[in-house]
Amino acid sequence: SNPMRDANNEAARERTQESITQWANAMCPEWRKAEDDPRAQVEAVIDVLLPRDGWDRMLRLELGRAEDGGLAVRLVSDGPDGVPGTPDDLSTSVKKDGSVDPLRTADERPRTDLQ
Repeated sequence: SNPMRDANNEAARERTQESITQWANAMCPEWRKAEDDPRAQVEAVIDVLLPRDGWDRMLRLELGRAEDGGLAVRLVSDGPDGVPGTPDDLSTSVKKDGSVDPLRTADERPRTDLQ
């Protein structure tokens, strides 16, 4: 393990969490206004430019159906290696109230919130 690389990756992970939180703060008021209109909810979510991760790459947006039947929103970073689908990928879920779950690696993230 390389301590300098590890520190840089941890700092990039923190920057990623911050940029996602800022994005959620900008997007969620419009999402809440959409109430129960699925099309309007999706439009509210995709209308705000997606943030970049701490490695300066655009995050991926995944939409699905939440357990409560509403819209599930997840943002995914390809992590330090920049390759999708590898163990260092990071993801988080954003809730309609603007809360953002902690970033998790691909191995840590739940697979049941997006169906």
